Amino acid sequence: MAGALAQIARQLGVSVSTVSRALSGRPGVAAGTRARVQALADRLGAVPAVHARMLRTGRGSGLAILAPFRPTTVAALRLQALFAAAQESFGSVRVLVDDGLGLGRLVSQALQLSPEAMVVTGGLGPLPEEACDALRRRSVAVVGMDVELAGYDSVRVSRLTGAYQAARLLLLGGARHPLFFTASDPGAPDERLRAILAAFDSLGREPAPACFARLSGSGFEAGYALARSAWSRQPVDALFAYNDEMAVGAMRALQEAGARTPEDVRVVGFDDLPMAAFLACPLTTVTQPVAAVAQAAIDLCLARLRSPQSPAARMDFLTTLIVRASAPRLAPALMEAVFAGPAGAPTEAAMRPSVVPNQGVAGDRPAPRKGP
Repeated sequence: MAGALAQIARQLGVSVSTVSRALSGRPGVAAGTRARVQALADRLGAVPAVHARMLRTGRGSGLAILAPFRPTTVAALRLQALFAAAQESFGSVRVLVDDGLGLGRLVSQALQLSPEAMVVTGGLGPLPEEACDALRRRSVAVVGMDVELAGYDSVRVSRLTGAYQAARLLLLGGARHPLFFTASDPGAPDERLRAILAAFDSLGREPAPACFARLSGSGFEAGYALARSAWSRQPVDALFAYNDEMAVGAMRALQEAGARTPEDVRVVGFDDLPMAAFLACPLTTVTQPVAAVAQAAIDLCLARLRSPQSPAARMDFLTTLIVRASAPRLAPALMEAVFAGPAGAPTEAAMRPSVVPNQGVAGDRPAPRKGP
């Protein structure tokens, strides 16, 4: 095949890589050049191995990863883990980043690469029906990672457990004036806020409206500004940030205001970013199973390719609290209560791992499959 590519390149006066891109359907080749390459390849009988396999099996080759343009820090870590796991199992891996035109357009671009499997990551919006139709026609295995796609396999992270434990740690630690950064309101709570409200309810407490600070950003600066504003208006003795970056920003604001962590204000983050354990005051935070989620997405892709007609599977991975100096451990009995999940906790199904297995997912990981 390599000799045929070189022959086509010489006759048309283009590079071998251009010929390869044109025949494999990859972008970056002018339409006229692509047509000339394909016409000459047809005359010479040079059909790429990937195309031959497509004709034989009805499938493409390799894996396409669809990602947002600016993922959160923890989502970027999941993407790195996903790419590494995908290389082990698929060999050929392409990452397509949202160009602002929506998930439907991104799927169309991915299908031009003729993948046999596709992982759609969170933050890209809903999957349009026309994109679903195109994926079904091409027999592409699709998995949503940290997003649920109706009718497709998915792997998601449940924030309930870790958020519940974090809130319980602060409340059982004696916080009378806790502050919770939230992305929703108590009237229409998201998963994290439901867990926080459940923690209050489990202890027979009613949260005051001042306990909740609605966030307008999610980085260091946003955490700094939100904590500084709250501290100027009301007493705060415990703070649960929306993520680790906001927690670091909040700790800086508290320090500038003369508050000590954890003596005056206990602080908890979310995500367990690599920096969390190496701060001057190591950050108590909620950890996500980044590598396990990424590997599960790949395993579901492989299971779907083995068993295309089996029902859609969903795998839920729990978060859990990691206790460090910024919100230290309580007495043993209280720490046991933090992690016990007593009456009043979020629903039992949401507090434990939930797996709807697809054939071959659990304990049956096949040998790595290398791309062409």
